[in-house]
Amino acid sequence: MGLYTGILFGDRLGISPVRPKLPASSFVLFQQDLHTRFGKLMPVLLIGSLVAGILWLILRRRDFRTSEYLLTAIATFCNAIVMIVTILINVPVNETMMSWQASVPPDNVMQLWAPWEGGHTIRTVVALLGFSCLAYSVAGRPKTDFPLV
Repeated sequence: MGLYTGILFGDRLGISPVRPKLPASSFVLFQQDLHTRFGKLMPVLLIGSLVAGILWLILRRRDFRTSEYLLTAIATFCNAIVMIVTILINVPVNETMMSWQASVPPDNVMQLWAPWEGGHTIRTVVALLGFSCLAYSVAGRPKTDFPLV
């Protein structure tokens, strides 16, 4: 979860403000290349994180009254929300964007892209909340829970 949260957060703060400043053809070319690279990585990180969270909750279900369990459940729920937003908003826009020709981009390229940015903002905030819950959960664990061997 930390890896994909970092990717989303870095994109939101570093790349998102620059995108509207690019010429339309450069924007399309850049986003298509970015999508080609991250389109393979992000599903692995999202699904792996969700599966790990669910497995942890199942294995530790007897501790369901602890703050650690609750925070992990919140983080796992946040992970599911990130996946849903990604599937419902970001993936369809990405698929449409991959059909564009960089040499002849749509006239309203940023209007067509706007839903992606909105979904991206939502999933970044939710991912940060989930990761914060996990970090706080681990930081709050008693030291006796960590085996020395």
